[in-house]
Amino acid sequence: RSGTVVEGAVYPRINGIDYLCVYTDGSCLYPRHQYTCHAGWGVTFGNQSNSNNDFGQLCGTVQTSYRAELRAVAHVIARAKTYINICCDCKGVVDQANRYICNKQRQTRTPAPELWDFIYDVIDRMDNELGDLVKFTWIPSHLDEPAKKEKRAKILADGTTTIDHIHG
Repeated sequence: RSGTVVEGAVYPRINGIDYLCVYTDGSCLYPRHQYTCHAGWGVTFGNQSNSNNDFGQLCGTVQTSYRAELRAVAHVIARAKTYINICCDCKGVVDQANRYICNKQRQTRTPAPELWDFIYDVIDRMDNELGDLVKFTWIPSHLDEPAKKEKRAKILADGTTTIDHIHG
């Protein structure tokens, strides 16, 4: 394995390199209520007892699930010391990050530009020091719910997601 070994973690091999899978998530309760909405983020590196797992409330006046998702990603890349594959269920975050990794053009008209600037800066530093250190993978959410049976079958059929991703 390249870099640090995290007990209980998944290490998919991508282009001959073992990447540490890190799962991120963000959520917001009461997002349409100005005074009661509150968001939080979480990161898991492996099993539940892994000491690297972390979570927190989203600080700031703007409380959205999108910002919470970004905060989780920012936490992971700020701490990364090895090749990482960030698995995130927010397709917008994954798509924007992958576009940046491919073409290095910052999207300026985006929600949470200050978080994106931080993420872009860290990705640039990581790429300059260690090559292609970070990858982003979209993991569809809530596919274990019975109402999403058809969507689950379609996603599993395309081969980009496994049943292990769905059941965590």
